[in-house]
Amino acid sequence: MILRIEYIENELEIIQDRVLALEIENKKYFYRTVFGLYSLSRGETVEEFQFYESSMKEINNPNILVINDFFNIDLDSKKISTELQKSVISEIDEKMMQELVRDYKKIYNSFNKILHTIDLPLTMLQDFNLEMFIKTLKISVKRKDELLDNLLLLIDIEKILNIHQAIFFINLKQYLSNSELVELYKYSIYSSVPIILVDSQSYGVTLEYEKKIIIDDNLDEFVL
Repeated sequence: MILRIEYIENELEIIQDRVLALEIENKKYFYRTVFGLYSLSRGETVEEFQFYESSMKEINNPNILVINDFFNIDLDSKKISTELQKSVISEIDEKMMQELVRDYKKIYNSFNKILHTIDLPLTMLQDFNLEMFIKTLKISVKRKDELLDNLLLLIDIEKILNIHQAIFFINLKQYLSNSELVELYKYSIYSSVPIILVDSQSYGVTLEYEKKIIIDDNLDEFVL
């Protein structure tokens, strides 16, 4: 996948064996870039940004995730919850479905007896509805304590559920050591989940598995 930003000379190419790190020292350009990414993640059109497949076919509505709050990574977003429910439902075979229907009938009969003890015209859903039942279970992903572990878990979610085309991390290098970044890079590459780092300062030489574009305060660009 390739991202072209109108005011950046170099294309931002997302390749299989490298993680792209975009380091923008110019604060106005950094804000402009991050604001554009957030707008795209909300489904808005940003004329300055164009995404392309490797065949150079334009991606009209890129589905990207942008994260900058690393103290509250949302592993239970509506998108993730919806896809988790679909994934669980897809694993239910006919035999299991029959068992669920049978068990629900027992639950229904028990609650129906309780309803009859209340002097009101009460009713409840008699036929088993799998989608509604899955929602009541409130299936969620259990968070970890360490930031890196949660980022690796997020990559697992994306690998299994295939929700977004790419994940953009804003100023992540402020929170992870170089060795942790390399571990994250390796895992994202192994999992075929594209991640892009956008930082507001330059961190010098490239790390292992990293391709870097630096835009300095004078808007000069350097590819490492």
